[in-house]
Amino acid sequence: MKTNRFFNRDVVSIKDFERDELEFLYEKTDKIKKLKPKEKDEFGKARIMGYLFYEPSTRTRMSFEAAMASIGGSSIGISDLRSSSIEKGESLQDTVRVMDLYSDIIILRHQLDGSSKYAAEISDCP
Repeated sequence: MKTNRFFNRDVVSIKDFERDELEFLYEKTDKIKKLKPKEKDEFGKARIMGYLFYEPSTRTRMSFEAAMASIGGSSIGISDLRSSSIEKGESLQDTVRVMDLYSDIIILRHQLDGSSKYAAEISDCP
């Protein structure tokens, strides 16, 4: 039985990958890009990406959203802190745990060093 070494794996930094893993991912990405739209949709079908952007970044957020949509997935998230409980003082821990309930994967952009590692530790999804 073949196991997927990427399944449910947290990625906090590009340094979390070995060179051969990155090469594998680039090859897989090239193959996915060549698929027909309906075939691509199967990769993300019924999957939800949750994003938490504590710092503004239009290009990064849109890149992740577009990538998820291109494989048939959807995205939910917070990019305007004023429209969330974070504005009222909700902790990173609580926000990540709530996002974890609704997402299959979490994308975090936060100003504090170590916040992504911390989020990975308290979240069940990668």
